[in-house]
Amino acid sequence: MRNTTVRIRGKYLGRGVSLVRARQSGVRPSLLVLVPFASQQARSIGAMFRHWERISPCEHTGEALHDHPHNPTPRPCADLALVTSVTTTAIQRYLSQAVRAEPRTAALNRCFGAVLLGVTDLPEKMNTYIYASTYVFYWVMFHPILRSRGYTYLLQMELDVVPVRQRWLERIAEGLVLERSRPFWMLGAHTLAAHCVPKMSLNINGNALYNYSSNDFLDFLLRMKTAFRFGKSNQKQAYYDVAMERYVRWNRLKEARYFVDTPLIRNCPFDKLQLDEMPTTVAIAHNKVEAARLYAGASITPFVNNNVTTVGGHRRG
Repeated sequence: MRNTTVRIRGKYLGRGVSLVRARQSGVRPSLLVLVPFASQQARSIGAMFRHWERISPCEHTGEALHDHPHNPTPRPCADLALVTSVTTTAIQRYLSQAVRAEPRTAALNRCFGAVLLGVTDLPEKMNTYIYASTYVFYWVMFHPILRSRGYTYLLQMELDVVPVRQRWLERIAEGLVLERSRPFWMLGAHTLAAHCVPKMSLNINGNALYNYSSNDFLDFLLRMKTAFRFGKSNQKQAYYDVAMERYVRWNRLKEARYFVDTPLIRNCPFDKLQLDEMPTTVAIAHNKVEAARLYAGASITPFVNNNVTTVGGHRRG
């Protein structure tokens, strides 16, 4: 049985996508931030918003986009898409209310333009951990409505990706400008060892930046999806990020040069992180326990090295 689309307050764009909050600026950003989540994680979205108040995505001016004194239509850093594999009326209502409950001066309203809610058509019985994550990835990458909105880049942030520096979204946007000199399809972090020592693992973690406007990348994904026979009848699939690496390596593809490592995002445990040794890192992936603790209201753990403590990118002696 297919999941039915629930129309919530806001403009329904079709194919499971609703516009929960319209853009407050007439200028469309080039970056879409994607937060995929399982249905049981829905209430962590509100906790994520609260963490963004402590570690702000953009410069904290205390003003919403439409309240800016010098420019009535400043450019937002990004649009935001919250996408889940299977949902209910209650979950969609909660998310819609959570977005609208944020104050006009909150980080969500200061730093983001439009907020979209996506619901895939994945049946409940197929909603398994590995399969659902890969299904949502393909759903977003090939979605005609999302692609028609003209985004150049997509940043995927699962709920265990935690920003650790102020202005983390602006810093990522600034990094993208610098990266234009070398074309990429995927810009992210290779897996790091337990003590945050770089390890040349084969794949880049899926929480990364993607070239969302590249037709060549879209063609690559389609070929990879076909090669791995990904479909609703086969749930035994590798993660999409592992599959990308395997497809490139097994076929010795020259496209390997488009999968690029960046220090902007790290993939390692929080308790082993030395922020002062990673001055350009703005977000950390893959520590669900620490992420849950931070989103529950804990402060960023001080990481001490050489008698210097760093908290969210600020040094304290």
